[in-house]
Amino acid sequence: MTIELRLQDAPIINKKVYGITYMGLLSRLLGNKQGANDKKWSKGKSKSFELMAKLHSKVQQGENVRVLGVDDNVVNNKVLKAMIEKMGYEYTSAISGQQALDIYTQSSSFDLILMDCEMPGMDGYEATSKLRSLEASKKNAPIPIVAVTGNVLESDKTKCFNAGMNDFINKPVKLEKLKELIEGR
Repeated sequence: MTIELRLQDAPIINKKVYGITYMGLLSRLLGNKQGANDKKWSKGKSKSFELMAKLHSKVQQGENVRVLGVDDNVVNNKVLKAMIEKMGYEYTSAISGQQALDIYTQSSSFDLILMDCEMPGMDGYEATSKLRSLEASKKNAPIPIVAVTGNVLESDKTKCFNAGMNDFINKPVKLEKLKELIEGR
């Protein structure tokens, strides 16, 4: 197997996602069982890593990125929309878990879903589980779902991953952190 690395790839190679660098992942793929600077590796995190790496690749190739933002707070949704559009990406908003499901059913061509966890009615955890079931039933490729939450305890993060989310970002969302999440830089 030959892997070509270019100079412009350098910032990505050392980027850590889920406790492993891209170089660590490459090392594992090439047969080094320890990887490079990686923590305990799990199957679920490797899938999340793969989904986020696909998104980062799409961004670096200059392709259009479509984001579905789900938050019952109109102000939070407007702030996310402004940040996403400032980065040059498309943003569609939903104000409930049910509305997110409806939008996904009509057009599953999103590259990223930013999901608030605590919403009245169908919360982000339930909406994520249902989205994952819809993806499986339609045999659609999974879309990265990122929790947007003020809950920062380890148990909250575990709950996000158990629901099928791939990553999380804390509220209040900072433009730099959101850019790092989407672009992998």
